[in-house]
Amino acid sequence: MHERLPTDDKLMERGSNMASMCSNCRTCPESSFHLFLQLVAFILNFPLCFNDLSDIWKVCDRRWTPQCKIVIPACLVNIINTIWYTRNQARFQNKIIHWKAAINLIISRNAISGNNTNKTSVVDITEFVILKALKINIHPPRAPIIKEEIWLPPLANWLKVNTNGAVTKKSPESCLWWHF
Repeated sequence: MHERLPTDDKLMERGSNMASMCSNCRTCPESSFHLFLQLVAFILNFPLCFNDLSDIWKVCDRRWTPQCKIVIPACLVNIINTIWYTRNQARFQNKIIHWKAAINLIISRNAISGNNTNKTSVVDITEFVILKALKINIHPPRAPIIKEEIWLPPLANWLKVNTNGAVTKKSPESCLWWHF
C-alpha cells in the first residue's frame, strides 16, 4: 500500500535497468498492480475492479455476514502473502511453485480461520460461492425458537380479539372479550 515493495516496476523507478517478467505468471511485466490486484481477482475468481492497492481493503468494508467478516480479510492477507512468497521462491531460490499449488496453500490457510470461527453466515449467493471456493463450512444462524400457542375459542355470544403478541400473555390486555 505504501509502494515500498521491491517489485520490478519500483526498482526501475529507482534507477535499476532490468528486463521485467512476473515470476508467477511468466507472461506480464512485474508490477505491484499485476502481482496484487490482477492476481487477487484471478485467485478469488470473483469480478473485482481495483485501481490501486488501497481498493483491496475496501472489499473488507462491504456488508458481509459475521463469518465472512472473518474470512475475507484473512483471505486477502493470505493471498498477498502467498503471492509474495511464490514470487520470492521463484526469484531467489529458483523454486517454481505452480499457481494451483499456491491456490491450494491459500485455501488451506483460509480454511483454518473460516472453519474455526463460531460466527454465522446467511444464505447469500456471493458469500456462498466465496466460502465454498475457499473450502469453508458455512455456519448457518440458529433456527428461530418456535413457541406453541393454544387458541381457545370464545364463549357463545362473545367476540374474542387477539393482539399481535406485543403484550405479555399474562396481561389482561393480551386478548379482549366482548359480550353481545
